Amino acid sequence: MQFRFDPDTHRYFLGDREIPSVTQILKNAGITEDWYYTDEAANFGTYGHTVLALELCGALESYDPAFEPWAIGIRKFIKEQNPKPGFGLMADSVEIHIPSIRLQFAGTPDFFGCINSLKRPAILDWKFWTTATKQVLRPAGLQAAGYEILIREKYMCKHRFDRAVVHFFPGDYRIYPLTDPADGPVFMSALNIVKWKGLSK
Repeated sequence: MQFRFDPDTHRYFLGDREIPSVTQILKNAGITEDWYYTDEAANFGTYGHTVLALELCGALESYDPAFEPWAIGIRKFIKEQNPKPGFGLMADSVEIHIPSIRLQFAGTPDFFGCINSLKRPAILDWKFWTTATKQVLRPAGLQAAGYEILIREKYMCKHRFDRAVVHFFPGDYRIYPLTDPADGPVFMSALNIVKWKGLSK
C-alpha cells in the first residue's frame, strides 16, 4: 500500500485513505488543545524547524537576520551535542515522514540519532517555545512515544531509545529528557480513542 504525505495540508495517506498524524491523535483524543498556540508561534516554530533541519544536513544557505538569536542556540547545540544520525545519512534521520502500516497512523519525527548528553540513541523533538512549561512538556512525551512506535516499525529495531525535548531560545538551548514510562501506553490509549471515534477511517 503506497504511503503519501501532502506537504501543503500536512496530511498522510495510505493508498487513497487518510490516516491520522501523531499530533492529530493527541488533539482529537482531547490531550492537547489549541488555546496556547497562536498562528504567529506556529509559523515561528515551523521556520525554526526548517532552519535547524537544513543546518543539520549542511544545506542552510541563509535565513532571516531576525532569527539570529535562535540560530546562535542552534549552532551551540550542534557544537556541544554533535548530533549523529541513527540509521544511515543525516537526511534520513531529520524530518522524515513515517507511517505505521500495522497501526494505521503516521508522523514526522524531528530527529533520531545520538547526541553527547544522552546515553542511548535518542528521539528528539525540537521546540521554539517562549517558555517550556509542564503544560507543553507532558504532551511532548506522548508525541515522542508515538514517534518511537513509528521508528521501531520502520527500522525493525528492538533496542531502547532515549526521548527528549530540545528547547531553543535566544542564544542557547536546553534539553528536557522525557522519561515517563506511561507515555507509550497513554499514546496507545489516545490512538484507540481516535479509532473508536472513527477519525481514522
